[in-house]
Amino acid sequence: MKLYPQRERVQSRNATSLPHSWQVGILLAVTVSLLAAAPAGRAQTVAFDNLGSAPYDQDGYATFGLYSDGDQYQRGMQFTPSQTITLATLELAIGVAYFPSVQPGTAEVQLMTDSNNAPATVLESWTSTTLSGGPGNASVQTFTSVRTPKLTAGVNYWIVLSDATDSALGGAWCFAESSAPSYVLTMWANETTGSTSFTQLTRGYQTLITGTETPSLSISRTATNTIVVSWPASATGWVLESTNHITVASPPWPQVQPPYPSIGTNLFVTFTNNPAAGNQFFRLFNP
Repeated sequence: MKLYPQRERVQSRNATSLPHSWQVGILLAVTVSLLAAAPAGRAQTVAFDNLGSAPYDQDGYATFGLYSDGDQYQRGMQFTPSQTITLATLELAIGVAYFPSVQPGTAEVQLMTDSNNAPATVLESWTSTTLSGGPGNASVQTFTSVRTPKLTAGVNYWIVLSDATDSALGGAWCFAESSAPSYVLTMWANETTGSTSFTQLTRGYQTLITGTETPSLSISRTATNTIVVSWPASATGWVLESTNHITVASPPWPQVQPPYPSIGTNLFVTFTNNPAAGNQFFRLFNP
């Protein structure tokens, strides 16, 4: 039985308000256009890395798709991002297993949420018909995100590999080197018999996950009824924007002009004037 839960739409914005004489809405994410693609030249942040270096299958591999016993298998690995990112790419060290019955086919890669240490909802999926190499010369394949889901630091997710067409494709996902992060949860699911097993390995499978760091806004009210909007100082290049008519505002939003003062690890802006009644919305934007 395949793990194909119902797909979930990724929300691009979120809003909240404060119990105050004027309501303040905060956009916790950036604009849809920025979520769709990182700005040109913006450095990518590594959220998970146990890819290692070539030759990628020197330490062996786990099989997905057709196995030598004639059954079809899925193979999965749980991972936890070290940084909150908007996903850009997955890089996986994968190839073809060494079985006489293996034939060309279509591999499927699924990025999934976690529920009680098991794969749950599909966030995004990819296919590949170009698996090659193995044993001894597997290569790295790069899968570029189109849906650009947000991956949150400290939250568990899964990558699950399978044969998309249940044909004769026997894929190989290479084991990470012994120096990689230890103790990751892995799974195999026999699609022919319906059985699933979870095992904790000391290194998992060779994977690199990158994306654009996604800063979040915070808002607070002081004892003197001023409003402080703050965000991480590590979010270099981002500017604060504000509008009071989110439904009719067209880009660009009015910018709250830098430079922004800092306190601790945050940048902030304090609003001391008494605004008109109604809503006020803020967002971070990376030009």
